[in-house]
Amino acid sequence: MPAIGEPLLTDPTLALCTTCLPLRNGARRICESCFRHGFQPLAVHRCPLCSQSLTGPDTPCVNWLCKPGADRAFTAAYACGLYTGSLGAAISAWKYGGQARWSGRFARLLEEWMTAHPEVMNGVDLVVGNPSAPGRTTGRHIEDLAAALAALAPHRPVAPADHILTKTRTTPSSATARRERIPGGALAAALAHADALQVTADVTGLRILLLDDVLSSGNQVNAVARRLLDAGAADVTVLVLARTPWKPRTR
Repeated sequence: MPAIGEPLLTDPTLALCTTCLPLRNGARRICESCFRHGFQPLAVHRCPLCSQSLTGPDTPCVNWLCKPGADRAFTAAYACGLYTGSLGAAISAWKYGGQARWSGRFARLLEEWMTAHPEVMNGVDLVVGNPSAPGRTTGRHIEDLAAALAALAPHRPVAPADHILTKTRTTPSSATARRERIPGGALAAALAHADALQVTADVTGLRILLLDDVLSSGNQVNAVARRLLDAGAADVTVLVLARTPWKPRTR
């Protein structure tokens, strides 16, 4: 079975595979079958606005962004799968472990999603990555992902890194805001991130697909979408690699 070259992570569902042989250093490589085996798709019943799992077809989403009258700047947020199993483990290694080779695999995952959803992609004028902080060498993952997607699918209107959105300064992450009890928490961190962005090209009238890695509350992509709308974009839709199996309680 051909391997695709990315390191196998310490995921118990993948460790069951008997076809991926250990390398000399004790690591493994994950083949397509392994990745798919541990890949958890989105729930059948999910919110059409933020892709959150729902308990039934008529269950309302409790995410504050999806409530009537909410200040939601993006039209809808889509995801390739859930942030668990093989996908969650791979994203964590890519973001925090410096395993940059996953960018190519994730680009293929995004292209598969885009091909399967022409009803979304046919209206997109520009694909833009949610940028990383300046000087962040390990983990400028969204920029790497966008570059890999542009190389893999040159027919997609993927913007080069820093061509549309540039982050001008480092801001607290949502996780840091919660852990350090920063006033305003994750929402404040999301707003600070968007405030640090500079729109460096004319986006007037464009329908934009915003790329990111993981969607939790949606606060950050919502703030970035608002930044793009304020700059003149006509519409912003979001696509992420994974949706956290998260049940929001409050804003």
